[in-house]
Amino acid sequence: NDGITYTVRVDNNGPSTASTLVITDVLPGGLTYAAGTTSPAPTTVNGQTLTWDVPSLANGANTEITVGTTVDSDATGTLDQTASVTSVTADPSTGDESDTQQTAITEQADLSVTKLGTTDADAGGSVSYTITVTNNGPSTATNVVVSDVLPTGLTYSATTDPTPDTQSGQNVGWDIASLASGANQVFTLDATVDGDAPTSVTNNVSVSSDTNDPTPGNDSDSQQTTITPQADLDVAKTGTASAPPGGPVSYTITVTNNGPSAATNLVVTDELDADLVYDAGSTTPVPDDVTGQTLTWNVTSLAATANTGFTVGATLSATASGTVDNTASASSDVNDPTAANDSETYQTTVSAASADLVLTKTGPATASPNDGITYTVRVDNNGPSTASTLVITDVLPGGLTYAAGTTSPAPTTVN
Repeated sequence: NDGITYTVRVDNNGPSTASTLVITDVLPGGLTYAAGTTSPAPTTVNGQTLTWDVPSLANGANTEITVGTTVDSDATGTLDQTASVTSVTADPSTGDESDTQQTAITEQADLSVTKLGTTDADAGGSVSYTITVTNNGPSTATNVVVSDVLPTGLTYSATTDPTPDTQSGQNVGWDIASLASGANQVFTLDATVDGDAPTSVTNNVSVSSDTNDPTPGNDSDSQQTTITPQADLDVAKTGTASAPPGGPVSYTITVTNNGPSAATNLVVTDELDADLVYDAGSTTPVPDDVTGQTLTWNVTSLAATANTGFTVGATLSATASGTVDNTASASSDVNDPTAANDSETYQTTVSAASADLVLTKTGPATASPNDGITYTVRVDNNGPSTASTLVITDVLPGGLTYAAGTTSPAPTTVN
C-alpha cells in the first residue's frame, strides 16, 4: 500500500524538433495508477497503460512526467515499470526510446496480538486466557509463531484449545503456516494456579512471522492476574469421654492445613468450659496466652498438608454435672475456603461423683485399768470428687468407757 512516484523524462537530442510525440507508461501488475499524484494528467488511461500526447519537443528541450502509483497489498517480487516514446519525426538513434525501472517489493504484514483473561483467581483454582492474533496486512503473514510464557505460579492445563504445537514447562507455542491480510486466529490458554503462587502473576504472549512487520509495537501483550492464597484449616479434637467431678481430663487438638497455600500467622484457641479448671502442668506446648478460660497459641506458618498438635490438661470442678464443652478453633491471615471445619467441640460427660475415702486410727498399744486412752481417727479424701454426707462411726469395745470431755469434736450421736 506504499505510494511510489516515478519520473519519466523525455529528451530531444536533435537536431530537429520532434513532433507529435506519444509517451506511454505501462504499469505492471501490482501497481495501481494514482491520479492525484500524477502530473500532468495522462491524455488517456486504458487499464494499466497511461498515454500522454505532446505536440512537439524542440531540439535540446525535455519534458518530465510524474507518475503516481500505489503498491497493491498482494504485490510480490520485483515490479518492472516501462515507459516509451514515439514521434512522427525520424529518430536517427534508436534503442533509447524506452526505459524500465525495477522496484523490489518488500512484503509487509502488521501482526498484532491481544490477550484477555482471568483477572482474579484463588490459589488452587484455574485461569483462562484468550489470545487473538490479527494480521492487519497488507500482505499475507507466513510462518507465524505465537509464543506464550506462563509465569511462575501457573501450570499449563491440557484443556488449552487448540492444542499447542509446542509445550515445554512454562513455554507454550502455536505455529500458523500463513495468515491472510485482515484475518485473525483465536487461542484459549488454560492453566491451574499453584498453591504457592505469588499474589500477582503476569502472563505474556508474543507473535512473529517471516514477513516483515512494519509496526512491531503491537506484537506482544500481557494479562495480569491477582492471586488470593487459600488455606483450608481443619481442626480435630479428641479427649476424655467421661470423668467424675474433680477428676482430671485431657484434650488433644490437631490442626491440619489442607492447603493449597501455606497458612501464615496461625492462631489456635481453646475455650475451656466454666466447669473446667486449667492445668498448666499437663498442657503442651505452653500457651502463648492464657486469659480467663481461653488458651491461645501462635504459629508463624503452617505449610500445606502439614499439621500441628496441642494437648490441654484440666480438672473438672467439684460441682460439675451433665456435660462440659471444650471448643478449639483455628484462624490465619490466609483466606479459608471452607470455614465450617475451622473449629470443633468435644463434650465430656460428668459421671457420678467418686471419692476415695481412707480412714486411719492411731492410739496406745498398751494401757492400765483406770488409765485414760485417747484415739485419733483420721479420714482422708483422695478424690477426685468431694465426699458428701460422710458418717464416721467409732465402736468402743467392752472395757472402754466413752469420755466426752476428751473427745473432739463431739459425736453427732452416742448410742
